Amino acid sequence: MKLIGSIFAFLLMTAFIVLVIWGSFVGFDFLAGQFGKVGAAEMPVLIIASAVYLGGVLVIASFLRAAHHRHDKQVAPEKKAIYSKLMNVLTIPELNSISLSREMAELAPDVKMWGGDEVLKRFMKLNASIQKGEVQQNNLKFLIGNLMLEIRKDLGHRNRGVGVNMLTRKVFADNQETSSKEISSK
Repeated sequence: MKLIGSIFAFLLMTAFIVLVIWGSFVGFDFLAGQFGKVGAAEMPVLIIASAVYLGGVLVIASFLRAAHHRHDKQVAPEKKAIYSKLMNVLTIPELNSISLSREMAELAPDVKMWGGDEVLKRFMKLNASIQKGEVQQNNLKFLIGNLMLEIRKDLGHRNRGVGVNMLTRKVFADNQETSSKEISSK
């Protein structure tokens, strides 16, 4: 799916660049037509002007992309910290709906501020289900698994071959082993 999106983005960008070059040429040709027909002497000037215009567009686009990348780098540590806290809360083995509801309420402002859009949607859906008391164990694991997938996507993981069932089985199996070890050591 990512490959198709990347190919589509490349084709879209290529079409945009061709459109900008063509539009620039048509625009310059139109302007030149207003002041007289474009001769052989003026054509290099129009080509150079088109290249400069295209270069300016590309510089602005790369500046905007770099600014977005800098923003992501600044936000990443905050996201990681909040997501770590959230995962610690969601994967406590003996957590009941009352304590989970309290923990989720404490994390809600930070998730709303720092969480990605899809993470926030999944978080709010999970929180709403817990608040209503409509959560059965399997549904809770499914909602937590979906939230975990979105957190992974937001942190830049591709999630190839990683699904909700795999994540929840691994996390909850690890928690059951940990809680069993804690009980047996007491």
